[in-house]
Amino acid sequence: MGTYYRFLPNVFFVKGGRFGAIYNCNDGVVYWINEEGRNNIEQNLEDAEFWDQLLDLGLVEQASSPAALPDLPKDDSPSLKFAWFELNGKDCNESCQHCYADSMPPTKRRALGLPALEESYTRKLSFSEWKLLITQAYELGARSCQFIGGEPTLYSVRGEGDWLDLCQHARDIGFEMIEVYTNATMLTEPKILKMKELGLNVAVSLYSYDEAVHDDITNTPGSHRMTMKNLALLKKHGLKVRIGIIMMRPNEATTKQTIELVDSMGFEGGSRVDPLRPKGRGDRPWLFPSLEATALHGIMLEPNFTASRSMLAQYSTSHSCVGGKVTIVEDGSLLSCIFADRTNPSSSVITLEDKVSLSDGLSRQGLQSRWNHTKDQVEVCSRCEYRYGCFDCLELDLVNGGKAPYRCSYNPDTGQWAEGLWRLDKEGNPFYDEQYGPALQLVAAEKAAKFEEPLMQGH
Repeated sequence: MGTYYRFLPNVFFVKGGRFGAIYNCNDGVVYWINEEGRNNIEQNLEDAEFWDQLLDLGLVEQASSPAALPDLPKDDSPSLKFAWFELNGKDCNESCQHCYADSMPPTKRRALGLPALEESYTRKLSFSEWKLLITQAYELGARSCQFIGGEPTLYSVRGEGDWLDLCQHARDIGFEMIEVYTNATMLTEPKILKMKELGLNVAVSLYSYDEAVHDDITNTPGSHRMTMKNLALLKKHGLKVRIGIIMMRPNEATTKQTIELVDSMGFEGGSRVDPLRPKGRGDRPWLFPSLEATALHGIMLEPNFTASRSMLAQYSTSHSCVGGKVTIVEDGSLLSCIFADRTNPSSSVITLEDKVSLSDGLSRQGLQSRWNHTKDQVEVCSRCEYRYGCFDCLELDLVNGGKAPYRCSYNPDTGQWAEGLWRLDKEGNPFYDEQYGPALQLVAAEKAAKFEEPLMQGH
């Protein structure tokens, strides 16, 4: 009679194309399992040395008979979790070089001979419709939201209300986390005091510590001075602020100093460097950051995963980022993400038309297919043992035709990290392009020492 083993509660095995991973949701550690170990687990082979290691790590226990591998947990949370309210996507007091929504001031729009905002849409949501949609989002399960633009603090309807009134409404009906994403140039101390009263979170774009670099990106002289002035007021009144540093070629050389500046401000939300996404005006090659800068701040160069039961449940049944999220645009359209393609209604945009019913819009196939887009549907990722622990951007992966990750250096066929990046060949098939390897390895060596491939590794 042999010795059998079974995984402890909240410990799960995920099989890759060649390797495997054990997700310990009790302590959050993810263990990589090589090919031999994967076979031991799948076939319950009597490899005493291997199973003793799992016993010592607190992952398995002895059993009296062969035990089936535990099923992954299921996600039974509400379908809608988060909503972006894009109050005025094309209206902004700045005209940033990289804007995903092609926002700009009305005066510049006229100077360029572009259609006025009222000519850009067949309809625009009224103030009362915005309030209704915010209420419906809450009723459908969302407890977190973000007001965004363009510049959301420009939103105002004479005689009815403005962006702060909509924030007040969201708070009154029960939203737990409300964030305003702003360039902060239009804030005043009375508005900031009202934001504090409402318990709002604030996200602010800061492109550089260098005033000239920042103003060049925003195409708005004096914008850096105004943003910094109001960041100081936000700090003075104790609001929770996080700083978004969108990194692109014009500012990548100043990123380190910008991070240091933000750190010196001591905001609770800290800073996040986000390499430019090729969307809207950002889809211009001269704006793309260098490979080295992108690798430092935006490419996965080594395993850095954690495990939780809720994460496994969500990532195995829906997309890690856009699942359960919706963007409501000012014309009443619904997108899975603010970066979604606005020119292709068949794949990304659901129109509410004349009936203001968020529930009807969320049920449309186009949005549901995005919510349900798991890593199992991505050709390369479906072979990866880390696929249920990986938070990723769907819109970036679509640059690779939705067949391969765009900013991941892991090759699940070989177990290699930082040896290349996934790209498409001329026939549209994904391949691991090792021409990127030397640059990635240099950056990886700076961030962390490389490790040899053991039987198992935790991270």
